[in-house]
Amino acid sequence: MKILIIANNIIGDSDGIGKHARLVKEEFSKREGVEAVIVSRTTTGFSTIKKVFSVEMHKAFKQAYNYISQEKPNVVIVEYPFDEFNPIILLDYRKLHKQCKKNGARLALSLHEYDRVKYLRRKVIESFMK
Repeated sequence: MKILIIANNIIGDSDGIGKHARLVKEEFSKREGVEAVIVSRTTTGFSTIKKVFSVEMHKAFKQAYNYISQEKPNVVIVEYPFDEFNPIILLDYRKLHKQCKKNGARLALSLHEYDRVKYLRRKVIESFMK
């Protein structure tokens, strides 16, 4: 079984969701017959303005599309929310959904801290769920 995880800030412990994704990947990798891979970008230390205009996770999604086409994972997990706020992520998620469907991969959205997110992130999450 092949598993692809898309997450933000997996290096270090400053981003709890990134750390969680790293630990999940490590646990999956311990299982016989399971290959787990993480696609990630780092935005730790970015200012709020830079997080709005950052395209780092857009780049991660592009890398994920290539991985899905070439490696044909069984499962793709998106660990959300990301540290950046760029709304382009909505288009990336839609494309990811189509890519997974085309290649027979299951897409899972792992939501964290939903009760704590602000209005805009709630709208993004609601859009993901449609």
